Amino acid sequence: MTNNNNISLCLSGPGTYNETTPVEIDTSKLIGLHFNGGENVSLSSMPIYPKPSGKILPGFILSFSQVTLNDQDIGNTNRTDAIFEKVIFNTVNIGNSDNPINWFVMAKYIDLVNCRADSISSGNLYLNNGGLEGTVYISDLIWEHVDGGFYIITSSLMLMDSAFKNSTSDDNLFVVLNSSNSTSVSLRNVSFSYNGINAPSFFNITDNSNITILQSTFTCNIYLGKDYSPGLVIPFFSTPGGPGSENIILYANNSVSRCSIQCPVPTLAINPHYELFPCVACGVGNGSVNYACKPCSYNTYSMAGVCEDCPSYSSQSLSGQNHCNCFSDSLVDDTNSERCNNEVWGIIISGLYLVVIGTIVFFKRPKKFEKFDHYHQIDNPQE
Repeated sequence: MTNNNNISLCLSGPGTYNETTPVEIDTSKLIGLHFNGGENVSLSSMPIYPKPSGKILPGFILSFSQVTLNDQDIGNTNRTDAIFEKVIFNTVNIGNSDNPINWFVMAKYIDLVNCRADSISSGNLYLNNGGLEGTVYISDLIWEHVDGGFYIITSSLMLMDSAFKNSTSDDNLFVVLNSSNSTSVSLRNVSFSYNGINAPSFFNITDNSNITILQSTFTCNIYLGKDYSPGLVIPFFSTPGGPGSENIILYANNSVSRCSIQCPVPTLAINPHYELFPCVACGVGNGSVNYACKPCSYNTYSMAGVCEDCPSYSSQSLSGQNHCNCFSDSLVDDTNSERCNNEVWGIIISGLYLVVIGTIVFFKRPKKFEKFDHYHQIDNPQE
């Protein structure tokens, strides 16, 4: 104990510390409470709340060091006026293989530093600063073989020097929201490799977000939809408003997509250099062939990312075109509407029309009659 309002609790182990009733901390008198553990020391299902006075001394810090935390409720999740000022997790194991994660942490500032989650079968981390202008700071985190992800409510998420690998989630790996509908997300030197989810993206972030991604690596992260084999590649970041509603800054990142992947629809192609948004629409005159963009060959044309054969009565002598030429070159066919057929049939019908008109004219022409002189006609009846 350093003074009368900054307390350190040394937990001797090995062992698991359980509490059936909440541990309430009078944050109107304390400026710090620190749980210092040792090897094989665990806290399990031990709710820790501020005393519900709504008063927290400036600079109050609740910290955990060298412990394993299972199924923790830290901060009063039912009262936004009584949350911890700052909660620090330093060298903490996030659950273990025998217990789900299920952390519920509520504080204005939340730090995860040098923590590890490994071989955990279920659960999520819920980090919430109550809609305040706070920060969630994650650094040197190892997240490996975990079936779960993060649900974070904050105005600012900083994720640094961490690795997420071989993990799965039935939802997004990260959901980052803020009640003010605006948040800042910064990633620097973070590696995502061989993770799989059952959601439209790995990061689902509030609209009007500012996203900065620096010196990070993305390798073979796929959609695990049960109806797809092999797995689909999907955009790494998305917002409820769709593409364009986020402001993304990228610098010196690396993407490796050498894995068995395909895009959601065959009209898209894999962009081998950019796994943040790995599927791209093929440009004009191109089509997707085995999920790669290639110019459409002769006698074909590009339509909605697919190379279609030229309709009958049309052709294309060049590659990489978005239309076919009719025989007369007076029309092109780029909609597969068989307009060249219409031209040919128009010519045929016009020809038939001319033939019919000509025939009618021929048979309707005036007849030539010989003139008989009735007055000089000689009757020569035959007996």
